[in-house]
Amino acid sequence: MNQPLVSIVLPAFNRAGYLQSAIESVLAQSLTSWEMIVADDGSGPEAAEYLRGLGDPRIRVLWLDHSGNPSIARNAALRDARGTYVAFLDSDDLWAPNKLEAQTAALRACGQCHWSFTNVDWIDAAGGLMRPREIFVPHKGRIVEALLTIEAYVALPTVLVERRLLDEAGLFDEELRFGEDYDLWLRLATRSDVAAMTDKLTRVRLHADNHCHDRRGFYRDWLRLYEKAGARTTDPRLLDICRRKRATLAVGLASIEAADGRTAASYRRLANALPDGWRYGRWWLSAARMLVSSSLPPWAKALWSRRRRESAS
Repeated sequence: MNQPLVSIVLPAFNRAGYLQSAIESVLAQSLTSWEMIVADDGSGPEAAEYLRGLGDPRIRVLWLDHSGNPSIARNAALRDARGTYVAFLDSDDLWAPNKLEAQTAALRACGQCHWSFTNVDWIDAAGGLMRPREIFVPHKGRIVEALLTIEAYVALPTVLVERRLLDEAGLFDEELRFGEDYDLWLRLATRSDVAAMTDKLTRVRLHADNHCHDRRGFYRDWLRLYEKAGARTTDPRLLDICRRKRATLAVGLASIEAADGRTAASYRRLANALPDGWRYGRWWLSAARMLVSSSLPPWAKALWSRRRRESAS
């Protein structure tokens, strides 16, 4: 088989109905020089039977032991990819038919851009259009700062990247369960300008199964993300952003630990965050609130939390 222009990486675990729609959106692409590597993370019989029945020679399936970690599945597929470009698709999302053609053309037209992303439509579990979650701003060029401040929204299924750039930046960090995509975007952004497309070429599905309530894991992983980002830069402005973010996330994580009864761990967390947080008045205020809240008896904690929710609303 000739080398494909685009390698499509799709991790899968069950969700047979969504998975079929996602793959059909790939089969409908106007650009036909692609390969798709489906990294199956130990799906059950329904999804596995569907994948085995796919007859398109451009699609191959990697049958993996279940890890529950999409980054492990994506990296397995990336190691098997042969295309000049790499695109990412999740099993519950969809592409417009001209998605790959439009993005490869945009990268060819922008000589200094070696990756791109697009605007999105949000859809519900049934595929119905939802109101935008935020106003899309097409940040382009060097977007490291916009990524660090989360002003640039880059949805994973919208990204197309040159394989050469991806090889330089490295694969997904398999220790991150949250923010692993932004960790990779930051590494891409330090090496290349990006082309941002205002066209809504991807549909991202929101449903109950793609929400995780592991708040501790969320804070822990984003804290690691900003630690990594801070270690990679000497730019004073970017370092200040990373310090602020680390300080804020540390207070949030300390609050969760205190609420779980791990008071000593929460105090250590704040002490470790002091080198980042001491510069910022808001950090001292947040830390003081956390310390006061953690020292209250249970009935007072409930009253404190209720009043804070009321004042916030």
